[in-house]
Amino acid sequence: MCKAYRKYDFDHHYGILSRRIPDSTRTLTTIGLNKWSRHHADRVRYAYLTTISAESMNALSVHARKLPVTMLLEFFRASVQQWFWEHRNTAAGLTTPVTHMQSVNWVKEIFFALPCGHVMAVARYFVLHEVTTHVQKYFTTETYKSAYMEDINPLDHIFEWIDPGNLQTVRPPLVTK
Repeated sequence: MCKAYRKYDFDHHYGILSRRIPDSTRTLTTIGLNKWSRHHADRVRYAYLTTISAESMNALSVHARKLPVTMLLEFFRASVQQWFWEHRNTAAGLTTPVTHMQSVNWVKEIFFALPCGHVMAVARYFVLHEVTTHVQKYFTTETYKSAYMEDINPLDHIFEWIDPGNLQTVRPPLVTK
């Protein structure tokens, strides 16, 4: 809720918190909503997430975009395969109910995905040890492991591809001024 831009989002999640832990919302209100809530902030005080997925992929593939399309596709396939391998290995070592991702800054930009630091501090103040119940299922170790369990296999060499016989040749468009 501390990351909410819209009043509706803030009010919705603040209401949920006040029903579950009323003392926490009284404490947060006493502190001052403008000191910890993005929606109530007097000025821009936090780094906002502005990069979209397409921009990230463009930055990743800046050198590969000049390659022939088959090599570009192979670059993306190999990149995804590498990511899955790394995340699968990371997931195999997790032993907590919530993933390690809770400490990564970009994850905290997702609205209400994890209890923000302020809510965690209030939970500790009221000796509420089980804060993982407030974490969305997307950040549980079980979901993290299931997201990366599938294999991404490399393509066979082009000479080993099966030709169905009905393929059309696609030519680039004619470019005129």
